[in-house]
Amino acid sequence: MMHFSNVKLLTTRSSMLARTTASSRLLSRCQSVLTPCESQAIKCVSTKVSVKPSNSSGLRTHRSPFMKRSVFSTLSDIALAKPAPESSNDRKWTPQLTKIVSTIGPTSEQFPVLQDLVRSGVRIMRLNFSHATVEEVELRIKNLRLCEGKHGANLSSSDDKNVRAVLLDTRGPEIRMGKLQGDHSGHETIQLEAGGTINLHTTENWADSGSTETDLFIDYPKLHKCLDPGSKVLLDDGAVILTVQSVESAKEFCGSVTCTIDNSGDLRSRAGVNLPGAETDLPAMSAKDKVDIKYGMTK
Repeated sequence: MMHFSNVKLLTTRSSMLARTTASSRLLSRCQSVLTPCESQAIKCVSTKVSVKPSNSSGLRTHRSPFMKRSVFSTLSDIALAKPAPESSNDRKWTPQLTKIVSTIGPTSEQFPVLQDLVRSGVRIMRLNFSHATVEEVELRIKNLRLCEGKHGANLSSSDDKNVRAVLLDTRGPEIRMGKLQGDHSGHETIQLEAGGTINLHTTENWADSGSTETDLFIDYPKLHKCLDPGSKVLLDDGAVILTVQSVESAKEFCGSVTCTIDNSGDLRSRAGVNLPGAETDLPAMSAKDKVDIKYGMTK
């Protein structure tokens, strides 16, 4: 075995070029004693070692023959670096630890959009049975089954590529406003001004005519029975707050409630209504909820 006792490589921080020069001198001495095959191998390695001149920012980079990525001289270079592209066949699928729950509605139920969501990491599809019809639910479940996740190509069985779940969200006990007057698109709003007066009605004729800035339909016939003067009514998750002024308590059903508007805000059709501190007789599970749960169990 050949020993080089008198060979010293001097490297300094001031010049990266000195390293390359010393390496070339050592290579020339080694070539005189190595076999042609070994010499050729060293030549191949030496061609991969290079020193690039400074860029516009004054930073220097050098590439090692044993590394796929560049070695950078500052942390800012590392932050700006992009990883080397990898082949999709070489990537090994690992289970996603974070489960993304996505509510699928009319704008995302079609297959191309749903496929993009699944590839982006959606693992649970939430279906809101407060609004969705049976036909819409069937379409969304069908398209979800057709979607192929990122791990589908790496599994031996094609039946295992759809490792996803469906979350059925029942309507439950809730109180909502009626549809706004003249809102044919479902996107119209009305503006309520602070300090104004507004009446809450529960009769069906108000449901048919539609809600306005001064009169709102509420789909709870016993609304007047659970409210008192001074009670609060939250519209659209508290976007607009009302204070009860008077109640038609003499009526058994469908009494009106007069309120003042505490703050200004916009309201849309079918906005939710909350009654903080009020006692209602709404059932914990409605007849519709029971039907929806039985439907979900069959799927």
